[in-house]
Amino acid sequence: MFGAVCAVLLIASANVASLVLTRSLARVHDLNLRRALGASRGRLAARYLVDSFLLAGAGGLLGLAVAKGCLRLLTAFGPANVPRLADVSLDGSVLLFALGVTAVTAVLVGLIPAVAAAGGKLFEALKSGGQRGGGSGRAGQRLHDGILVGEIALALVLVIATGLLAKTLVQMLRSERGFEAQHVLTFQLTLPQSRYPDPETMTIAYDRALAAIRAVPGVTSAGLVSAVPMGGAPDATGIRIPGRAGVSDGQDRPYANYSFSSPGYFATLGSRLRSGREFLDTDGSASAPVTIINETMAAKYWPGVDPIGRQVGVADTKWPVRTIVGIVEDVKHFSLKEVPAPEMYVPYAQNEIKIWPPMRTLQAAVRADAALTPEALLDGVKRALKTVDPDLPVARASTLTRLVDDATAPARFSVLLLAAFGGLALVLATIGMYGVVSYSVVQRTREIGVRMALGAGRGQVFVMVVGRGSRLAAAGIAIGLVVALAATRLLRGLLYGVQPTDPVTFAAVAALLMAVAIVACAVPARRATRVDPLIALRGE
Repeated sequence: MFGAVCAVLLIASANVASLVLTRSLARVHDLNLRRALGASRGRLAARYLVDSFLLAGAGGLLGLAVAKGCLRLLTAFGPANVPRLADVSLDGSVLLFALGVTAVTAVLVGLIPAVAAAGGKLFEALKSGGQRGGGSGRAGQRLHDGILVGEIALALVLVIATGLLAKTLVQMLRSERGFEAQHVLTFQLTLPQSRYPDPETMTIAYDRALAAIRAVPGVTSAGLVSAVPMGGAPDATGIRIPGRAGVSDGQDRPYANYSFSSPGYFATLGSRLRSGREFLDTDGSASAPVTIINETMAAKYWPGVDPIGRQVGVADTKWPVRTIVGIVEDVKHFSLKEVPAPEMYVPYAQNEIKIWPPMRTLQAAVRADAALTPEALLDGVKRALKTVDPDLPVARASTLTRLVDDATAPARFSVLLLAAFGGLALVLATIGMYGVVSYSVVQRTREIGVRMALGAGRGQVFVMVVGRGSRLAAAGIAIGLVVALAATRLLRGLLYGVQPTDPVTFAAVAALLMAVAIVACAVPARRATRVDPLIALRGE
């Protein structure tokens, strides 16, 4: 993001520097006169630097005012899970930074025209622009062209980065997440130790709570789990697989996430069973220990083999192994970009809870009828739970859709900010293209008049002007593509389902910038077609 800010600043500075340079070319006679009267090169250069400092100072003050307004928008509409966003303010360090940026900008804006005014070969080239006959001022034109090419290259890099992140967001939202978020209410249940001191009383309380929730009108299904998707990550533990070599001596020990859940949880979540069965009400403390594993665990520890009926347990050998009764699709827990890890689910009602740390806090997932919103169920669910325990706390109530939105909010926020910078860079580059081509038309007015006097048609003049601008745009795009190939690799950690060198994004952005450049050139090109040859040649 800081790189995007710097790129926009460079493009804006280049535009202003180009305008100042144009003004200096228009004042060649004044420069020559001052030099003839004894003005030193340093004094002429200092004059441009003073002008640029005045411009940058005014821009810096205006920028602080705009920043204050933008900061209010960011804190008001930014995602709540961006750390300490509400604490950001325009403090002394920010003001000092702004002062430094203003000074650097002033130097950037004033450096090119200051060097031009300082003389040498460039000064002589500038003088040629004021000679009779309208010399092209080739050095000045080359500077304009070079500035424009750099602007387009920077804009291309920013817009490509925006495109990659936007495509990442789309890929995230379209990715397989292992659950259906619509119409699901979630909340947290915590059993106080004073009233539920042992696993038996906790199991009874959870069973009664589930029965009460399922009886609420509008509830189609409900389940409990250690952590609902996007509501927290489950704990990981070492596991043992009977017959697997290397486990007994502690080497190459496998691991898996370990979650407690209830019958009906996967159906409520919309998670698909790949094989086997869900937990049943009969999977209690008196029955054989069972587990359901996810696809990743099945593929990792039983590749090419059906794991149904096989056994797995936690690493400590004093704990019983469990029989695998089902395989469920991978569920993403904390991010839509995460790579699923091996995971095993166990019924909270089974006897292993006696030796596993008691799960005093579980999260509920409640699926509402399609005709109701999940929020509409909350009051009814709370009333139902009060029949189980009037003091049973219901915390962190939300919808699964909102949890998904919160999990993707930082990514959407980043795309939005970068899109704003990329759009601003594109606008500034378009303005720069228009300015350079307009300047070229003014410089070549006599040439255009001669061509039209010798029979060149308006269409030929239009193509000539647009063609020159298009060649500059193509050069900037080519350089920008090379820079982007290296720069976008820095985004690799932020991308999902998209390569940093995605050819579709690169080609689309390059085509967009070329189209914008042609449109920017069309206005001055049309003006060039209206040049009157008699007026253009009158000075001769």
